[in-house]
Amino acid sequence: MTTAQLEQRDKSLRLANEVRVARAQLKRDLRAGAVNPIRLVMDPPDYAARMTVSTMLRAVPKVGVVKAKAIPRRAGFSEDRRLADLTDRQRHQFAMALRRVTR
Repeated sequence: MTTAQLEQRDKSLRLANEVRVARAQLKRDLRAGAVNPIRLVMDPPDYAARMTVSTMLRAVPKVGVVKAKAIPRRAGFSEDRRLADLTDRQRHQFAMALRRVTR
């Protein structure tokens, strides 16, 4: 490998690690109630944009595997969708479904 390739690889690894650490903290914050899941759905930060809906939901209190599958279906999309790929309509329907669960 050339020096440029090694530098690019190192840069990519650093970025991937930063994203992993940020997502792990986000999931801890969701579990603790420090982050509002509805706000997260409506405007996900860059590091969470590629997180799947089911991964995000499983970190929300009162949501297990069954609800993590049912909530997105009720909103009209697959639980495997990434937060960044949701349309505005899907985001609003998802937020409404989350509101019912997280009361």
